[in-house]
Amino acid sequence: MCVLLALLNGGIGAYLLIGRQSFRDYDPSLAWVFIELGVVFGIVAWGVWRNSRVSAVVGLLLIVWGYRDKLQSLPSAVIPVLFLLVLLGAARGTFAIRKFSEEGTKS
Repeated sequence: MCVLLALLNGGIGAYLLIGRQSFRDYDPSLAWVFIELGVVFGIVAWGVWRNSRVSAVVGLLLIVWGYRDKLQSLPSAVIPVLFLLVLLGAARGTFAIRKFSEEGTKS
């Protein structure tokens, strides 16, 4: 999921930079915001892939903070809730892998 978010944000940012257009009449510097989000979610995806608990929690917090206004309204909350559930599963998975690997070394 983080890879998808990274590619989506990076692609939108690159399109806005190359096309020299504003997105929905926002400031043209919005392109750099999309690129920065793409890089951040790329780093989070790499950390989750390496089973980093910190990276999974950071990704979860980024989704909650980024979509905090959309999580309060029902029609627009479907996609953010799906992102939240997928990253919650990733966080649970990283904690479970760590727990099972520690139990395997004890026995």
